[in-house]
Amino acid sequence: MKRAQLRRRKKQKSWFRRGLLAVLFLFGIALGGYGCLWFYAQLLGPPILAVPSANTYTDSLGTPVTTRYSEERRKWMELDDMSPYLPMAFLAIEDQEFYDPSGFDYSRIAGAVLADVRCLSPFGNHWKKVTGTEW
Repeated sequence: MKRAQLRRRKKQKSWFRRGLLAVLFLFGIALGGYGCLWFYAQLLGPPILAVPSANTYTDSLGTPVTTRYSEERRKWMELDDMSPYLPMAFLAIEDQEFYDPSGFDYSRIAGAVLADVRCLSPFGNHWKKVTGTEW
């Protein structure tokens, strides 16, 4: 009986060691992938800020005559020229938790994952074709 128990314990230890090695191996792969991604991001640097701007044409005295816009009607302005309430309005509309960030927004991540899972549903596209509805 003792010999059988020793064999079982050896098997349990070997499975535990294999599992631990597998977890450490996967952790190493994930850490290496993150390191490669970080290095690649550092190598590329920040993205170029390309905002379509407006051209203002002036006469010989410097008085603006006309303004020609590209795709969008945008003009650069100084921060002092903006209303002091505009940043607060943006924060009220977009992100109420701007001043106390906690890292990731897990509820939004879960919503995105749920939306992806719904799109991958085996009956999702078929149901849309049968009923003729688009969500």
